[in-house]
Amino acid sequence: MRVLPPSTEAGIERYLASGLIRGIGPAYAKRLVAAFGTDVFSVIEATPAKLREINGIGEVRARRIVEGWADQRVIRDIMVFLHANGVSTSRAVRIFKTYGQNAIDLVKETPTGWRATSRASASCPPTPSPATWALSRLRSSVPVPASPTR
Repeated sequence: MRVLPPSTEAGIERYLASGLIRGIGPAYAKRLVAAFGTDVFSVIEATPAKLREINGIGEVRARRIVEGWADQRVIRDIMVFLHANGVSTSRAVRIFKTYGQNAIDLVKETPTGWRATSRASASCPPTPSPATWALSRLRSSVPVPASPTR
């Protein structure tokens, strides 16, 4: 399963105006589509300096747009991976919010508890070594306060 960005000018403008990409709102979405048409995504990825040709887009906003586009690609990849492994959208969002851009790697190396709850065992690697498992448990543990003295 592969998720593709919209391909029509109207679809691209709606996608960009949605607020998913930092630095682009409805006004800039309209300007970008008017200037680059259906090549907007190619411009953002391959020639981001062209973004500065748009009135109101300077160096800072152009950088924010490029970073926002890269973040969205990571999010799309994570969501596709998790959906392909039987994880619901709401759980996938929680996993992304918890683990961030490293979600796929962390999910793959987490012990069997993850796989049992997510039903993602089809593409996850075998259970990690005891040392890796212990480290992952230590990373996720919360210190237990000492019992009060009497």
